[in-house]
Amino acid sequence: MVPAPGRPGKAARISLWLGTLVALGAAIYPSLPVANHRIDAAVVVASDAQLSVLIPSMDCPPCAQGIEASLNRAPGVKQAAVNYATKAAILVYDPAVTSRDKLLALIDASGFPADRSTVK
Repeated sequence: MVPAPGRPGKAARISLWLGTLVALGAAIYPSLPVANHRIDAAVVVASDAQLSVLIPSMDCPPCAQGIEASLNRAPGVKQAAVNYATKAAILVYDPAVTSRDKLLALIDASGFPADRSTVK
């Protein structure tokens, strides 16, 4: 059956719907991992230090995931959470093993410099 002139065929309509769903998913994606980027209070002990810093040049959710993964692999880091939506990183670390300066240097080495004026 041939579609009427000016009206897309069934395959074209399905493609348009799929494209719309993909576009919506891409628009929503940055907000999906936000709920998972929190520090687990059970991990923190009294001798631990906490670092909070903004990473304003971070430009995509996979960048945040990469920075978080490298921080979580760093010696002395007990837990790191990097949130693309807020462009913030929160770390819990053992100050006997690593330092704030080493962690900030590790963030900088990822290609997305930490904003030193926002360090807490």
